[in-house]
Amino acid sequence: MKNSILFSAILMGILAWNACNNAGKTTETANAWVVVDNQGGITLFGRQVQDFEDFQASLYDTLTKMENLPDSIPVHFGEEILMGTRGEIRTIIAESIATAAARKESEAVIHGFYTWYGTFSQTEEAEFNFLDDKGQHLKLDLVKLEAYLGRIKASGFVGNAFIEGRKAFYKNCEKLWQNEPKDEPPSCLDHDPYFCAQDWELDFWTKSPVFIDLAGERVSATMRGTEGGSPQEHDFELVQENGKWVLAKIACGSE
Repeated sequence: MKNSILFSAILMGILAWNACNNAGKTTETANAWVVVDNQGGITLFGRQVQDFEDFQASLYDTLTKMENLPDSIPVHFGEEILMGTRGEIRTIIAESIATAAARKESEAVIHGFYTWYGTFSQTEEAEFNFLDDKGQHLKLDLVKLEAYLGRIKASGFVGNAFIEGRKAFYKNCEKLWQNEPKDEPPSCLDHDPYFCAQDWELDFWTKSPVFIDLAGERVSATMRGTEGGSPQEHDFELVQENGKWVLAKIACGSE
């Protein structure tokens, strides 16, 4: 929050500086975040960018630091700028806003899920024991598995694809258990399925930054940070369901 406030203050300072610096210019130019001059030169908040790629990277970096994303960005084009260039600039702006919004929402979903799951795993999870050990080998108690996955779905952070993926995962595990003594640690259950480890630091999972690739209504996300004094990263997939982003997959090793 402090970083967001500081960035907002800096941004307001830049806007104020631009307003003073552009005192003799038209209102449209003075208020524009992006200015494209008649030679095709692009400035973002008064800073010259080298090309479209640099413009996109700089704009996206600016947007990811903003607490509240704009719906649009004011642009001033020189009179001689061709429609192709205008279209490219507007496309970059729209894509940058969409990607920054998806990143912000994806990060909130991932952090929110682990905040919820950190509590759930310590307080409720033991109530949902879906292993049936009555026979010679372990097998799934499908009623309890459904209840367990239903509770996770009810968190609001995961979608249908996530639940179906977990069902398929446990059913594959059950096939392995048929060749294993039930009094030995069963395959697939040697680590927490969402923290991807036997031990974890909750702060890593609830505070580390998330980086994304956006492709339509699907996001590939990577969370990077430090856990246990070592750099760590974990991959996720998110999809849109009913107008909001939800987890579709948490990648743990070979799963």
